[in-house]
Amino acid sequence: MYLPHSWAEDPEQRKRAKIAAEVTFRTKPQIALEQIRTAKAEGVAPGGSRRRRMAPTAVSARACPSSV
Repeated sequence: MYLPHSWAEDPEQRKRAKIAAEVTFRTKPQIALEQIRTAKAEGVAPGGSRRRRMAPTAVSARACPSSV
C-alpha cells in the first residue's frame, strides 16, 4: 500500500484512516521492487502478461484495430 509521506508523519491522520503502526512510508519504486521480488520468489514468469497470451476478442479488435 502506498502511504503518502505527509500521512506517514501525521499521527492524527493515521488514526482517522486506521493505518496500522507497521505501515511506513515507502517510495513507489521501493514498493514496485518489493512486488517484483515477491513475484520472482513465488515463481511468476518475467513479463508474464495474461493479456498478451489471450486471443483478441471482437471488442478488443474494435477498440485497438492495430492489434489485430
